[in-house]
Amino acid sequence: MSSPAIFTKPIRQIKASDQIQQHIRDHILENNLRPGDTIPSEVELASIFGVGRPTVREAMNALAGSGLVQISSGRKPRVSVVNAAAIGRIFEHGLAIQQLSALEVLEYRRIIETGCAKLAAERATPEQRLELVKLADNLKDAEGDLKAYSEADIDFHNSLANAAMNPLVRLTVQAVAGLALESSRTGLRALTNASEYSDISRIHMDIAKAIQSGDVEATGQAMEVHFDSALCRLKKLSPKPDA
Repeated sequence: MSSPAIFTKPIRQIKASDQIQQHIRDHILENNLRPGDTIPSEVELASIFGVGRPTVREAMNALAGSGLVQISSGRKPRVSVVNAAAIGRIFEHGLAIQQLSALEVLEYRRIIETGCAKLAAERATPEQRLELVKLADNLKDAEGDLKAYSEADIDFHNSLANAAMNPLVRLTVQAVAGLALESSRTGLRALTNASEYSDISRIHMDIAKAIQSGDVEATGQAMEVHFDSALCRLKKLSPKPDA
């Protein structure tokens, strides 16, 4: 008599620290904990689970690394505020091991940030709309200075993310901010004359003005032009395949 398929599957042993991580996640959800709320200490958790403190420490470090809890010396662990750092590490790791390419990151940014800009055109406060125009002006002032210009570019995009009034969009844009800064500098190195800087500044001002007027369609079109330009610069620097 043959065994049912389910009995042919190997039995997996789950690490104690992994189980503790899951129990803590469940504890946070079931008790409706909020950022800043405490969870049991390392000593308390070791007693609760009947394991050594190193096992608990391993679990807590993993949770801290994922951005779920905050650990500080002499205080109980606390539930963390969701931040972009953990998401950003995924992108950085993907690029480091060449699972992601700079082109793919740019394509991702195009999808997210075009939608982000359209939301900003609908939802931004008058102050946010004015700030975007000022930040576009900052780009013009920084023309020719690679470091200052790329940093002003990131400031513009982060402000755009805030103006979308959607926390998930804001976190996603901020998560790739570090990558965007480096890709911005990389792309700017492809510029050969002052007029090319001016073209990029003008595109950003077009985006800011479209958002300021609340024109969703014009905003989307301006963002498409922006990413077309960025894509063109990136391709100039990409190695050409062998013939």
